[in-house]
Amino acid sequence: MRDFTLDMYLLLCEDLTARRVYTVCDYLLNKPDTAVILRHDVDVSAEKALRMAKLERKVGVKSTYYFRYPKTFNPKIMKEIESMGHEVGYHYEVLDKAKGDHEQAIRLFGQELAEFRKHVDVKTISMHGGVLTKYDNRDLWKKHDFKDFGIIGEAYLSLDFNKIKYFTDTGRDWSGRYSIKDNTGVVGHREGIKNTCDLIRMLEDEKHQLICITTHPKRWSDNYLEWSWEFILQSLKNTGKKCLLRR
Repeated sequence: MRDFTLDMYLLLCEDLTARRVYTVCDYLLNKPDTAVILRHDVDVSAEKALRMAKLERKVGVKSTYYFRYPKTFNPKIMKEIESMGHEVGYHYEVLDKAKGDHEQAIRLFGQELAEFRKHVDVKTISMHGGVLTKYDNRDLWKKHDFKDFGIIGEAYLSLDFNKIKYFTDTGRDWSGRYSIKDNTGVVGHREGIKNTCDLIRMLEDEKHQLICITTHPKRWSDNYLEWSWEFILQSLKNTGKKCLLRR
C-alpha cells in the first residue's frame, strides 16, 4: 500500500482506536498519563481537512484541526468539523504578516481570532511555520500572553515535549529531518520512524507513552494524480529545505 493515502491514514486511525486519543484542548484539560494527542495543520485545503475529519469520525477518533486566516478559513467546513466532535483551532502566522512587529502582530491576532470565534469555539492555537520567513510565530508570546485572549494553550508551547514524543509528517516523512520550524527542540525519539507503517508499529509497541501526532491533510490522498503531484512537489520542497538546513 502506498504511503500518505487515505487508506493508509485509515490504518493509522484504526490502530489509534486501541489507545486514548485526545484533542489538544482535551489533553490540556485532563493531562492523562498515557495518551495520543492528534492534531492537523490545515495549511492549504479545508476540503481535504473535512475529508480526513469524516474518516476519523467513521472509526470514532477525535482530533484538532488548526485553520489559517484567510488561507484556509472556511466557516462552513470548520463548523461541520466541529459538529463531529473535533476541535477547531487557529493556525496563526501574525508575526510573519507583521514582519516582526510585535504590536502590529498582536492586534492582528486579536482581529483574526475574533473572526474565528464568530463561527467556532477556539480554545487552543498553533503557530504556522512558514519556511521562507525569518520569523518564528511562537516568539509573539515572549512579549504577550495568549491567555489574555481566553486561549488555554498553544500546541507547541503548552505541551511538555520532554515527556511527550512528537511526530509530524512534515516533508512527507515522519523522521523529522525536513522539519525546520515544525519542531519542539527535543530530538532522539524518531530513529527508525520514516513512514506511516513504522509509526504504527511504534504505537503498537509503546502503548503506555505520551505521543503527539501532527499531520497536514493536503499530503494525504487516494487520487493517484493528486498523490503523485504532491509527491513531486514535496520532493522539490525537501531539496530546498536541505539547502536551508545546511546554512
